Amino acid sequence: MTRHVSSNRIRFGEVFLTEAELAERWRHSLRTLQRWRMNGKGPRSIRIGRRTVYRISDVEAFETGDEVEA
Repeated sequence: MTRHVSSNRIRFGEVFLTEAELAERWRHSLRTLQRWRMNGKGPRSIRIGRRTVYRISDVEAFETGDEVEA
């Protein structure tokens, strides 16, 4: 089950990464990130319209192990 955050919870000034930016940061394919998201793995994602983005704070927390998988 994929957890998505409602767009009405986005705070002004938050920094986001697109799927492509996160794939480049982690040196994984875009398809790998999409598969992880579908399987509930990886950092929490947010849908804004048709775009999927990741809060940089969620990505960093996931990288350091401070956050459980989506």
